[in-house]
Amino acid sequence: MSRKLFKLALMYILAWCISPPLSYGTLYRLLALLFVGGFILYECMRGVSKKQAAIVGLMAYVIVIAFVSGDSLSYVTTPVILLAFALFGDMVVDRYAAEDDLSWLITFAFALFIVWNICTLINLQISPNIMRVLAKNSDVSFDYAMRGVGGYGYMYTCLAALPLGLAHTFDRQKGLISRLTALAFSVTTFILALESQYLMAALVAILMPILFGIFSIRNIKVKAVLIMVALVGFTLLYLNIEKLLTWLIGLTDQTGAIARKLQDLLDLIRGESVEDSDFATRIERYANSLNMIVKYPVTGTLTYMRVGKHSTILDLLAQYGLIFGMLIAKVQLVDPLRTHLGEASAKAVAFVAILLIGTFNVIPFAMGAILFILYRIYDFERGWE
Repeated sequence: MSRKLFKLALMYILAWCISPPLSYGTLYRLLALLFVGGFILYECMRGVSKKQAAIVGLMAYVIVIAFVSGDSLSYVTTPVILLAFALFGDMVVDRYAAEDDLSWLITFAFALFIVWNICTLINLQISPNIMRVLAKNSDVSFDYAMRGVGGYGYMYTCLAALPLGLAHTFDRQKGLISRLTALAFSVTTFILALESQYLMAALVAILMPILFGIFSIRNIKVKAVLIMVALVGFTLLYLNIEKLLTWLIGLTDQTGAIARKLQDLLDLIRGESVEDSDFATRIERYANSLNMIVKYPVTGTLTYMRVGKHSTILDLLAQYGLIFGMLIAKVQLVDPLRTHLGEASAKAVAFVAILLIGTFNVIPFAMGAILFILYRIYDFERGWE
């Protein structure tokens, strides 16, 4: 199949997953499906490996379980799309990236992110809580998306690409324009995470540069010492978390979403009631998924309606059982970031961050384009394939 058509397809798929204005509209979705499905079917005629057949089997299993349990197909959209991206990355991207330099697509993605980061930041100055409003799928979601404002899915898709931005920024082999674009993307994403009023996004954004610095060190002994220092620091932080939270709350306006979440944590540590808080709801949902895992460790609940719906990893284990849940989670979140921690610092940082996000939040399907397209290209770019 034409290389030009493939490059055009990759550009569109990335734009569709990244750009808020393209998140609405049947035509946009059908075009993305046509590109992904068309290339997968074309490559299938050249043969299918055991791994690729297994991914197809998992997709079929997820869809069949939805029919058997009576769940709406909308509940399996994200896991199926992520598995489709996994198949697309393994079957299509790997082949073309091995034959041609596609590293420019990473810079292309950075440029798209910069545009929508700036649009979102501008609107945040007018409506500081708009990203949290969009996370609730309100009636204003379409209007703000048309203005280029990203919500929950956009924020975490940005964060998935942030390790690549850090890696390209400090890669001296890259050209000036590529490094400056990566720097602009990294800075705007970091600011957006802090301004988004998503506590997990802010924490992950702060954690990433620290992890990147540690994983970038080649000397194993120095790395080990820094890891120990980080562990000691984490221990001290844990022992003094009440004082820290009190101090952080004092720095906020004490009425915003982050202040409320910090107060929820403080109340929980002090043993005070958080029954009516958002944090309490999350704990209840995590507990619900854990309870379903204990009750149905082999088969799972089979229905999405009985899981907590606030943790991709826990929900997968609860709904599909430990065996199939772990297989799906492995394909979706572990395989694309599998790496030697001593070499691929960007993937190591992304691996830790994605596991944190997947444990405490829901992974958006748009993240699949980052994990299975950009990180696969990054592998070939660095010569790790």
